[in-house]
Amino acid sequence: MASDLLGGIGLERRRRRICHASVDRRSLTSSSRLHSQISAHKARVATLEVELTNSGHPCKTSGSSSNEHARRCRTLQGAVRDALKSNNQAFIDLAKSTLETFHEGAQAQLAARQVAVDQLVQPIRESLSKWTNQAR
Repeated sequence: MASDLLGGIGLERRRRRICHASVDRRSLTSSSRLHSQISAHKARVATLEVELTNSGHPCKTSGSSSNEHARRCRTLQGAVRDALKSNNQAFIDLAKSTLETFHEGAQAQLAARQVAVDQLVQPIRESLSKWTNQAR
């Protein structure tokens, strides 16, 4: 009887290790995907900043004499700033939804594991109770 219980415990431990490994792989995949997207966005922003600096863009030069030209530059800079802000917000929203989905899945797995552990421990608890009653 004790060997059956110990065999069941060993089997359960192996199953738990497999479950943990699959969760770790999924979280690493999701995390690495988000990190690569962040890196790509940072690289794109850096590239655009270098291009803007090297292009000799008239908005960056001092002494613009035309009010119309200065107004157009401000309008363009505002549009670029808004586009970048919108892109960053979209990325943050995507990351949040991905993490929320992963979190919900992890909670469901945790509940399922708790039920499995309870089912595994119940026969041991009952056997121990019977053994204790017999020992008295």
